[in-house]
Amino acid sequence: MEESGRLRYLRIALVLIGAFCVLGVYPLTIFWPSGWAWHTDGPSLYLQMIIGIYATLGVFLVIAARNPLDNLSLIWFFVWSSIVHGGIMAVQSLVYPQHRGHLLGDVPVLLIAAAVLAWLTPRRQINPVLFISGLTPRFSAMQIKACYKETLDKVAAIFFSYNDLISCAKSMAFRVTWRTDH
Repeated sequence: MEESGRLRYLRIALVLIGAFCVLGVYPLTIFWPSGWAWHTDGPSLYLQMIIGIYATLGVFLVIAARNPLDNLSLIWFFVWSSIVHGGIMAVQSLVYPQHRGHLLGDVPVLLIAAAVLAWLTPRRQINPVLFISGLTPRFSAMQIKACYKETLDKVAAIFFSYNDLISCAKSMAFRVTWRTDH
């Protein structure tokens, strides 16, 4: 698939999946609880939390549809967290017979949404001009080493300042004790 076409379909998928997260999850927990609600006896605090998280994520997926390339971290977060969440739910559905309905409900929907976004999301290419000029988001080994050394120096300064403070306090405590003994 051509890159521009793939990006167009990615935008559509982000809007559809985001809208579903905002508008579709809650009604399905009411109308099809065996496939969408994990606690069916009375109000569930867990369900309210999950609906809030997915509604928020859905809003941001819709916003990401404006410019998906600037929101790759969010898209990949959705993909990988959906794979993990769907995988955990699948195992729980198999282990606990009362939750088998989820294998036809939220589990496949979550895994299919993750697969669609993973397939449509382009892999970012490094611009050679930016890479050569040093404007790449990657750090060179020398930059990492300098940052590491600076961090170690700060930690060492804090440690030695702390040791000096403790030595001074012990010295003062010894003097105070010594003076009160005489």
